[in-house]
Amino acid sequence: MLKAQKLKGFQDIHGEAMGVKRHLVRAIREKARLANFVTVDTPCLEYTETLLGEGGETDKQIFRFTDNGGRDVALRYDLTVPFARFVAENYGKLPMPFKRFQMGKAWRAEKPQKGRYREFSQADFDIVGVNNVLADVEILSIFFDLFSKDVKLPFTLQIGYRGVVSCVIKKIYGELEPEKEQRLLINLDKLAKIGKEKVCELMAEETETKKDQAELLLKVLQHSKDYSKQIKELREFLKGDSHSEEELCRLEETLHIMSSCCQSDFGKFQLDLSIVRGLAYYTGIVFETVLEDFKDYGSVCSGGRYDNLCGRFLKESPSGIGGSFGVDRLVAALLSSDKKFEEEEQKTIMIALASEGARDYAFLILKILRENKLSSEIYLKEQKLAQQFKYASRMNYPFVLTVGDEEKQKKTFNLKNMREEKETRDIPIEKLLSELKI
Repeated sequence: MLKAQKLKGFQDIHGEAMGVKRHLVRAIREKARLANFVTVDTPCLEYTETLLGEGGETDKQIFRFTDNGGRDVALRYDLTVPFARFVAENYGKLPMPFKRFQMGKAWRAEKPQKGRYREFSQADFDIVGVNNVLADVEILSIFFDLFSKDVKLPFTLQIGYRGVVSCVIKKIYGELEPEKEQRLLINLDKLAKIGKEKVCELMAEETETKKDQAELLLKVLQHSKDYSKQIKELREFLKGDSHSEEELCRLEETLHIMSSCCQSDFGKFQLDLSIVRGLAYYTGIVFETVLEDFKDYGSVCSGGRYDNLCGRFLKESPSGIGGSFGVDRLVAALLSSDKKFEEEEQKTIMIALASEGARDYAFLILKILRENKLSSEIYLKEQKLAQQFKYASRMNYPFVLTVGDEEKQKKTFNLKNMREEKETRDIPIEKLLSELKI
């Protein structure tokens, strides 16, 4: 006999957890509808070459195998790279800018941790075909609004900017090979996990540069509560460079608009240039969202601008920006909190059978209910009415409709309101819909 067991890092979801997940999914889909994002779905499986080379550290975490046709394939580790392939494959057919929403699963063979799984659900919002502050704020504000209006736990949306960080790196290190700059960024992204000292050591060791250069980099990028003051200091540090001024102006305008449209009783946004994201495809603004009471869960929502991602498939790459909402990680955090979500009211009407001879009559009633968009089902086991009512109570059904041979003959039914413990008998079938008042 086989042992019933799940793979490590995978989970079954049911009960309260599924209730919380449904709440989030409804809220996310509604945000996509209100903001007029087009829903897209892409395959879970891609050619491995499609996924490799853009994920940085994530390349090592890909679930990869050879399929029955001898093809080198892999499970997607996020929804962004497959979307880039989708854009390239449909380039010329899609209206630009193109606003995309997608919800689906991704897989990473990383070490399972608190709220971090090897199989997980993500919800992505992306805009491709335009590169400006409007698109950046559109994405940032959608996620800010989700946390403010639907999650309602203390949060901080941390905003970084790779363009500015690259300017600072160039000022300190001079011209670096792209691979070395990427190593600096990957190690900078580890700051919150391993601390300044270790990050500086890794930067110097992996890029064959001086440790004091890494220390200066961290000092210049250190977080300030006043983003205006920090941008002023960066201007002074980078003065004389027209490109860095352009990048600072764009960052400043983004934060200014955010300050006017993103106010919340539950959270805030802040500039933190040490946030660079570990994935190699980011180029401009980047962001991470942490729950203040659950920081050990890490970022529950992140993303950024990727100006060259589609360039792997196209000569002319459309610019894009997007973010991912970590649905399962957030569900885990919410279940650890004392927050309760009201479940959408269960409207299902259960039909209980008092006799086998009334089966056809019960299905006639079921047909009427479903044709009128009312959730309904017949109790499937052959049990006494007491057992059927016990099941209905356990499942929290608001109504139980009972029929037997007598009701079939008279074309009536009995209806019990389970919440009020009130039963009405011999109701004519013509009053079926009006009696339920749903």
